[in-house]
Amino acid sequence: DQNNSNGNGDDLGLQPKPFIELPKLASSIQIDSDILSLLTNAFDDEGKLSSTTFPSLGRLRSKVRTLKRDILSTVDSILSLSSTKERLAVESGGALTMEINGRLVIPISQDKYSQNSMMGIVHDASRSGKTAYVEPTEIVGPTNELRQAEGELRAEEARVWRELTESIIRHRKELERNVKVIGHLDVVMGRVRLGRKLEGCVPEVGEEGVVSVKEARHPILLLRELEGVVGSDVE
Repeated sequence: DQNNSNGNGDDLGLQPKPFIELPKLASSIQIDSDILSLLTNAFDDEGKLSSTTFPSLGRLRSKVRTLKRDILSTVDSILSLSSTKERLAVESGGALTMEINGRLVIPISQDKYSQNSMMGIVHDASRSGKTAYVEPTEIVGPTNELRQAEGELRAEEARVWRELTESIIRHRKELERNVKVIGHLDVVMGRVRLGRKLEGCVPEVGEEGVVSVKEARHPILLLRELEGVVGSDVE
Protein backbone atom coordinates (compact mmCIF):
# COMPACT_ATOMS: atom_id res chain seq x y z
CA ASP A 1 0.00 0.00 0.00
CA GLN A 2 0.97 3.63 -0.48
CA ASN A 3 1.12 6.06 2.41
CA ASN A 4 1.49 9.76 1.64
CA SER A 5 2.57 10.81 5.12
CA ASN A 6 5.78 12.41 3.88
CA GLY A 7 5.48 12.59 0.08
CA ASN A 8 9.19 11.83 -0.30
CA GLY A 9 9.94 8.89 -2.59
CA ASP A 10 13.40 8.40 -1.10
CA ASP A 11 12.07 7.98 2.45
CA LEU A 12 10.73 4.49 3.02
CA GLY A 13 11.17 4.58 6.76
CA LEU A 14 14.40 2.60 6.38
CA GLN A 15 17.05 5.22 7.02
CA PRO A 16 16.74 5.52 10.80
CA LYS A 17 17.19 1.78 11.25
CA PRO A 18 20.44 0.00 10.34
CA PHE A 19 20.35 -3.04 8.12
CA ILE A 20 21.14 -6.21 10.04
CA GLU A 21 20.27 -9.23 7.92
CA LEU A 22 21.24 -7.87 4.50
CA PRO A 23 24.94 -7.37 5.38
CA LYS A 24 24.98 -10.92 6.71
CA LEU A 25 23.57 -12.18 3.44
CA ALA A 26 26.03 -10.14 1.37
CA SER A 27 29.00 -11.32 3.40
CA SER A 28 27.99 -14.93 2.85
CA ILE A 29 28.67 -14.59 -0.88
CA GLN A 30 32.03 -16.25 -1.37
CA ILE A 31 33.63 -17.74 -4.46
CA ASP A 32 36.96 -19.41 -5.05
CA SER A 33 39.41 -16.97 -6.66
CA ASP A 34 40.46 -19.52 -9.30
CA ILE A 35 36.93 -20.21 -10.55
CA LEU A 36 36.14 -16.48 -10.42
CA SER A 37 39.17 -15.68 -12.56
CA LEU A 38 38.36 -18.50 -14.97
CA LEU A 39 34.74 -17.45 -15.48
CA THR A 40 35.67 -13.77 -15.72
CA ASN A 41 38.25 -14.34 -18.45
CA ALA A 42 36.84 -17.38 -20.24
CA PHE A 43 34.86 -15.41 -22.83
CA ASP A 44 35.62 -12.52 -25.16
CA ASP A 45 33.43 -9.51 -25.90
CA GLU A 46 31.42 -11.55 -28.41
CA GLY A 47 30.67 -14.28 -25.89
CA LYS A 48 33.03 -16.78 -27.53
CA LEU A 49 35.73 -18.76 -25.74
CA SER A 50 38.64 -16.37 -25.36
CA SER A 51 41.66 -16.90 -27.59
CA THR A 52 43.74 -15.03 -25.02
CA THR A 53 42.74 -17.17 -22.05
CA PHE A 54 43.02 -20.33 -24.14
CA PRO A 55 46.04 -19.80 -26.46
CA SER A 56 45.57 -23.17 -28.15
CA LEU A 57 42.24 -21.92 -29.49
CA GLY A 58 43.88 -18.71 -30.63
CA ARG A 59 46.54 -20.58 -32.60
CA LEU A 60 44.03 -22.85 -34.32
CA ARG A 61 41.67 -19.98 -35.13
CA SER A 62 44.56 -18.04 -36.62
CA LYS A 63 45.55 -21.06 -38.68
CA VAL A 64 42.00 -21.48 -39.99
CA ARG A 65 41.76 -17.79 -40.92
CA THR A 66 45.11 -17.89 -42.72
CA LEU A 67 44.19 -21.00 -44.70
CA LYS A 68 40.83 -19.53 -45.72
CA ARG A 69 42.48 -16.31 -46.81
CA ASP A 70 45.14 -18.13 -48.82
CA ILE A 71 42.56 -20.37 -50.52
CA LEU A 72 40.41 -17.40 -51.53
CA SER A 73 43.47 -15.58 -52.82
CA THR A 74 44.48 -18.59 -54.89
CA VAL A 75 40.98 -18.90 -56.36
CA ASP A 76 40.95 -15.21 -57.25
CA SER A 77 44.26 -15.66 -59.04
CA ILE A 78 42.92 -18.66 -60.95
CA LEU A 79 39.79 -16.76 -62.00
CA SER A 80 41.90 -13.89 -63.31
CA LEU A 81 43.70 -16.17 -65.79
CA SER A 82 42.55 -15.90 -69.39
CA SER A 83 42.71 -19.71 -69.70
CA THR A 84 40.21 -20.01 -66.84
CA LYS A 85 37.91 -17.32 -68.17
CA GLU A 86 37.63 -19.25 -71.44
CA ARG A 87 36.43 -22.33 -69.55
CA LEU A 88 33.96 -20.66 -67.17
CA ALA A 89 30.30 -21.58 -67.55
CA VAL A 90 28.03 -18.59 -67.34
CA GLU A 91 24.75 -20.20 -68.40
CA SER A 92 23.04 -19.28 -65.14
CA GLY A 93 24.75 -15.95 -64.65
CA GLY A 94 25.46 -17.01 -61.07
CA ALA A 95 28.44 -16.50 -58.81
CA LEU A 96 31.89 -17.50 -60.00
CA THR A 97 32.54 -19.43 -56.81
CA MET A 98 30.40 -21.53 -54.51
CA GLU A 99 30.86 -24.03 -51.72
CA ILE A 100 29.84 -27.67 -51.98
CA ASN A 101 30.31 -29.93 -48.96
CA GLY A 102 32.89 -27.53 -47.57
CA ARG A 103 34.87 -27.39 -50.83
CA LEU A 104 35.25 -24.21 -52.88
CA VAL A 105 34.36 -24.80 -56.55
CA ILE A 106 34.10 -22.79 -59.76
CA PRO A 107 31.65 -23.40 -62.65
CA ILE A 108 33.40 -24.85 -65.68
CA SER A 109 31.81 -25.76 -69.01
CA GLN A 110 31.49 -29.53 -69.14
CA ASP A 111 33.00 -29.78 -72.60
CA LYS A 112 36.00 -27.67 -71.54
CA TYR A 113 36.54 -29.83 -68.47
CA SER A 114 36.39 -32.97 -70.61
CA GLN A 115 39.27 -31.57 -72.64
CA ASN A 116 41.36 -30.97 -69.51
CA SER A 117 40.32 -33.06 -66.51
CA MET A 118 43.54 -32.08 -64.72
CA MET A 119 41.90 -28.77 -63.85
CA GLY A 120 40.58 -30.22 -60.63
CA ILE A 121 37.95 -32.41 -58.96
CA VAL A 122 34.29 -32.31 -59.99
CA HIS A 123 31.97 -32.16 -56.97
CA ASP A 124 28.66 -31.57 -58.74
CA ALA A 125 27.05 -30.70 -62.06
CA SER A 126 24.16 -28.51 -63.21
CA ARG A 127 20.79 -30.04 -64.07
CA SER A 128 21.41 -29.38 -67.73
CA GLY A 129 24.74 -31.18 -67.52
CA LYS A 130 26.46 -28.29 -69.24
CA THR A 131 28.29 -27.09 -66.12
CA ALA A 132 30.71 -28.96 -63.89
CA TYR A 133 31.49 -27.51 -60.47
CA VAL A 134 35.21 -28.03 -60.15
CA GLU A 135 37.53 -27.64 -57.18
CA PRO A 136 40.79 -26.37 -58.70
CA THR A 137 43.78 -28.67 -58.20
CA GLU A 138 45.74 -25.81 -56.63
CA ILE A 139 43.43 -25.63 -53.60
CA VAL A 140 42.72 -29.34 -52.99
CA GLY A 141 45.68 -29.74 -50.63
CA PRO A 142 45.12 -26.45 -48.76
CA THR A 143 41.41 -27.24 -48.41
CA ASN A 144 42.24 -30.63 -46.93
CA GLU A 145 44.54 -28.87 -44.48
CA LEU A 146 41.75 -26.38 -43.69
CA ARG A 147 39.25 -29.15 -42.99
CA GLN A 148 41.78 -30.82 -40.67
CA ALA A 149 42.46 -27.53 -38.84
CA GLU A 150 38.73 -26.92 -38.42
CA GLY A 151 38.35 -30.41 -36.97
CA GLU A 152 41.19 -29.77 -34.55
CA LEU A 153 39.59 -26.46 -33.56
CA ARG A 154 36.24 -28.14 -32.84
CA ALA A 155 37.98 -30.81 -30.77
CA GLU A 156 39.94 -28.20 -28.79
CA GLU A 157 36.80 -26.13 -28.14
CA ALA A 158 35.05 -29.27 -26.87
CA ARG A 159 38.01 -29.97 -24.56
CA VAL A 160 37.90 -26.43 -23.14
CA TRP A 161 34.16 -26.65 -22.61
CA ARG A 162 34.66 -29.92 -20.71
CA GLU A 163 37.27 -28.28 -18.49
CA LEU A 164 34.98 -25.35 -17.77
CA THR A 165 32.11 -27.70 -16.98
CA GLU A 166 34.26 -29.80 -14.66
CA SER A 167 35.48 -26.67 -12.84
CA ILE A 168 31.92 -25.48 -12.32
CA ILE A 169 30.84 -28.91 -11.08
CA ARG A 170 33.66 -28.91 -8.52
CA HIS A 171 32.36 -25.59 -7.15
CA ARG A 172 28.71 -26.38 -7.69
CA LYS A 173 27.59 -26.11 -4.05
CA GLU A 174 29.12 -22.70 -3.41
CA LEU A 175 27.88 -21.37 -6.76
CA GLU A 176 24.33 -22.57 -6.06
CA ARG A 177 24.48 -21.02 -2.58
CA ASN A 178 25.71 -17.72 -4.01
CA VAL A 179 22.99 -17.70 -6.67
CA LYS A 180 20.35 -18.22 -3.99
CA VAL A 181 21.70 -15.36 -1.86
CA ILE A 182 22.03 -13.02 -4.84
CA GLY A 183 18.47 -13.87 -5.85
CA HIS A 184 17.29 -12.95 -2.35
CA LEU A 185 19.16 -9.64 -2.48
CA ASP A 186 17.76 -8.95 -5.94
CA VAL A 187 14.21 -9.38 -4.63
CA VAL A 188 14.96 -7.00 -1.75
CA MET A 189 16.32 -4.38 -4.15
CA GLY A 190 13.26 -4.79 -6.35
CA ARG A 191 10.98 -4.20 -3.37
CA VAL A 192 12.90 -1.08 -2.39
CA ARG A 193 12.79 0.36 -5.92
CA LEU A 194 9.10 -0.38 -6.23
CA GLY A 195 8.46 1.29 -2.89
CA ARG A 196 10.31 4.41 -4.02
CA LYS A 197 8.47 4.46 -7.34
CA LEU A 198 5.13 4.32 -5.54
CA GLU A 199 6.27 6.76 -2.83
CA GLY A 200 5.36 4.20 -0.23
CA CYS A 201 6.58 3.65 3.30
CA VAL A 202 7.55 0.69 5.46
CA PRO A 203 4.81 -0.07 8.02
CA GLU A 204 5.63 -0.24 11.69
CA VAL A 205 4.73 -3.62 13.10
CA GLY A 206 3.88 -3.83 16.79
CA GLU A 207 2.29 -6.36 19.11
CA GLU A 208 -0.99 -4.56 19.74
CA GLY A 209 -2.87 -6.28 16.95
CA VAL A 210 -3.98 -2.94 15.52
CA VAL A 211 -4.18 -2.06 11.82
CA SER A 212 -4.02 1.63 11.01
CA VAL A 213 -3.34 2.75 7.44
CA LYS A 214 -3.80 6.31 6.18
CA GLU A 215 -4.43 7.26 2.54
CA ALA A 216 -3.74 3.72 1.33
CA ARG A 217 -3.77 3.15 -2.44
CA HIS A 218 -3.64 -0.18 -4.24
CA PRO A 219 -0.19 -0.63 -5.86
CA ILE A 220 -1.70 -2.07 -9.06
CA LEU A 221 -3.67 1.13 -9.61
CA LEU A 222 -0.54 3.19 -9.03
CA LEU A 223 1.50 1.09 -11.46
CA ARG A 224 -1.14 1.73 -14.10
CA GLU A 225 -0.56 5.43 -13.47
CA LEU A 226 -4.28 6.12 -13.26
CA GLU A 227 -5.30 9.64 -12.36
CA GLY A 228 -7.54 10.49 -9.46
CA VAL A 229 -6.92 7.33 -7.42
CA VAL A 230 -8.52 8.03 -4.04
CA GLY A 231 -6.72 6.81 -0.95
CA SER A 232 -8.52 5.01 1.87
CA ASP A 233 -8.06 5.02 5.61
CA VAL A 234 -8.13 1.57 7.16
CA GLU A 235 -8.54 1.23 10.90
